[in-house]
Amino acid sequence: VEPSPSPPTSVSPPDTEPAPPAPKSEPLPPAEKRLSIKRHKIAHLTELVSDMSGAAARNQQFLHQMSEQLDKLNPRAHPAIAALHDLWHEMSEHNYRQELKSREMIESVRLLQLQPLQSIFSRYPHFVRACARKSEKQIDLHVSGQAVRLEQRVLEEIAEPCLHILRNAVVHGIESPSLRERSGKLAAGKVSITAQQDGDSIRIQFADDGAGIDRPTILQLALERGLLTAADAKALPEERLDQFIFHPGLSTAKQIDELAGRGMGLDVVSAVVNRLGGEVRVDSTPGRGTTFSLHIPVSLSLFNALLLSCSGQRFAVPNASVVEVMRVPSNALQHDEG
Repeated sequence: VEPSPSPPTSVSPPDTEPAPPAPKSEPLPPAEKRLSIKRHKIAHLTELVSDMSGAAARNQQFLHQMSEQLDKLNPRAHPAIAALHDLWHEMSEHNYRQELKSREMIESVRLLQLQPLQSIFSRYPHFVRACARKSEKQIDLHVSGQAVRLEQRVLEEIAEPCLHILRNAVVHGIESPSLRERSGKLAAGKVSITAQQDGDSIRIQFADDGAGIDRPTILQLALERGLLTAADAKALPEERLDQFIFHPGLSTAKQIDELAGRGMGLDVVSAVVNRLGGEVRVDSTPGRGTTFSLHIPVSLSLFNALLLSCSGQRFAVPNASVVEVMRVPSNALQHDEG
């Protein structure tokens, strides 16, 4: 059960009242006696466990091939054949127990490498306050999901991209207090960060209640840079147009300063997430706000995979990339050469 979100923090420009203290972090599991282990030792242990798991999978393949050959023999024809059948059953049962132990070890090693998101989420209140102060905006920041855990390597990779999305929400998304009040909104814009686990991956969402993506400007920039033709633009759905914000060098910033128009762009955010085997999505409604969703694998070292072979080669496809597994009759298969 995910802890309830922390109370909002109001971030005000310099001329207004001082901002209340930052939101408190979600409670993490009670502190236990800890043992410091160097990362390279855990990496070595991960390799050993991975090799053990691979060996169990290969043994299962050999046992399956042995079963196919034994099925062709009649146990009554010779006592040795019956003994082979008995031996196969014992080996299968032993391999099954070994596979269960291997899975337990894999899960234990995987948990050793996970760290709570709080290690990076704790930086965000101060960062948002600084951005709001420089852009003269007021922000209510809501954070939840700090107890969700990720592998340390993944945490290090997503730290900067997450900061850029937050900066984008404050600088580009949230309007000035006066403009928000004229639009019937509260002077303080709302920015929320939520994280939750979804199987072998986690989903981190950054949402704001600002003006939404400036689609006319995005369309104009895409046309000017030849990324889109006028004919294609007429038939392009708005959701597809939003994806152009991830194109390198495309920015709606009217001027270059320390907050916007330079440094890491959303194209780098997308590249980092894709390199991790994840996905970034954007959903925007004009006048109501924008939500960025990052779907990221919990671990890069250990993951469940579908083993398959083709042309004498063996492959492992991560379960997260498998949409469906179907049983196809042999007479429905077509063979192409080349």
